[in-house]
Amino acid sequence: MVDAADYVSTDIPWNLVDPAPQQAILHLGITNQQPARYTITSVTWTIARQDLGGLTIVATPTGASVAQPLSTAGQYQIHADVFVDDLVDGVNVLAEFRGNTTLPGGQHVIVWSNTDLSVPFRLFAESQVVFAGGGAITLYHAVVAP
Repeated sequence: MVDAADYVSTDIPWNLVDPAPQQAILHLGITNQQPARYTITSVTWTIARQDLGGLTIVATPTGASVAQPLSTAGQYQIHADVFVDDLVDGVNVLAEFRGNTTLPGGQHVIVWSNTDLSVPFRLFAESQVVFAGGGAITLYHAVVAP
């Protein structure tokens, strides 16, 4: 038994505070599958929300790997301008971006439901054989695709 003769029982003021909800993140990244041929020099992503009124650009993060919070559920179009140094030809070129649609300019469409989502892309060399001057020439193009 404990005797606390000078203890006075009183109300203790307190507030229960719920932590702020964590915002879901869209993760975008490009893996270079041709490091002997290409070096990524810059990447600018364009993320646009699509609704009945058209497209509204909501973010333009930069970098080969980005984490972008999105505030509203819905359909989004993603595009990346990816510049690479072609280590074989010695030039800096804009890689062709291909998404999961046939929209002009290359678009990748996602449906955002306010949960974390990772969308990986890859950089690779696509070959094309061209017949010119009586012979065949193989050309290589930088491509970014899912």
